[in-house]
Amino acid sequence: LFELIAEEGTPLSMSDREAFFADVIDEVFGLGPLEPLLRDATVSDILVNTYKNVYVERQGKLERLPTTFQDDKHLMRVIDRIVSGVGRRVDDSSPMVDARLADGSRVNAIIPPLAVDGPLLSIRRFPAERYVLVDDKVRILAAVKKAWGVRLTTVFPRQGHYAHAPDVATYPPADITIERIGELLRYDRSAFGGKGS
Repeated sequence: LFELIAEEGTPLSMSDREAFFADVIDEVFGLGPLEPLLRDATVSDILVNTYKNVYVERQGKLERLPTTFQDDKHLMRVIDRIVSGVGRRVDDSSPMVDARLADGSRVNAIIPPLAVDGPLLSIRRFPAERYVLVDDKVRILAAVKKAWGVRLTTVFPRQGHYAHAPDVATYPPADITIERIGELLRYDRSAFGGKGS
């Protein structure tokens, strides 16, 4: 890809180049424009109403995104990749499919002739109730804890470059503080459900 961009001679900033490579990787190895949405833990539903309209639900609120597919064929390739990955098929003779993905998400796809305006896709995700974030940057732990609240248990290891930064004491303490990452192996899973030491 680097060579192709260089041959084309199109000037791209580093951020544009990284976004381009991420899009290509998502398209080739993942589910195209859906990949960033699937990586976003705040998204509970993804609704694709023809290739032009993509909606997500976050915290009970539905929002339309600028994300789109190129055309109906592009959306159909993604639908085929999803359903074939779980041993199902969707085609003219079987234009509707319900499936469960490996992560527990529910998928429903309807294609023409049942879907008159074009393919439709919905993915209902069931995010975890609790998350654990381990980082030696206390400012990161504090910012994510503020956004996620009690659903997140923060773990601060006192090792690493940032663990001894002068501003560590200016942030709220992590839920769990450890000396070394290896100590996590000694913790019972229940320790990550609340305040620890």
